[in-house]
Amino acid sequence: MVLVIQGTTPEKVKSKERDIIEILQDSSSLIIGIEKIAAHRYITENGTLDLDSSATDVWFFAVDPITDHILDREHPKVFEYDNDELFLLS
Repeated sequence: MVLVIQGTTPEKVKSKERDIIEILQDSSSLIIGIEKIAAHRYITENGTLDLDSSATDVWFFAVDPITDHILDREHPKVFEYDNDELFLLS
């Protein structure tokens, strides 16, 4: 899953990685792991891939603490909104 954080660089987000994990875990009751933090990539209107270094993509996964299974984005404990933003449900 990808969390997009607007208005901040990957370097600043990396310095807050533990805080992000704690916030996601507290709000979802799931175990969160971060795979990578990188500049935000998006597809432009003409279909090309572009990079926005003023925003950050946080690639993460969620584990159900009861089953110890990694949850995919279609799992009932994960709610998808507008195909761009993911919200974890508690």
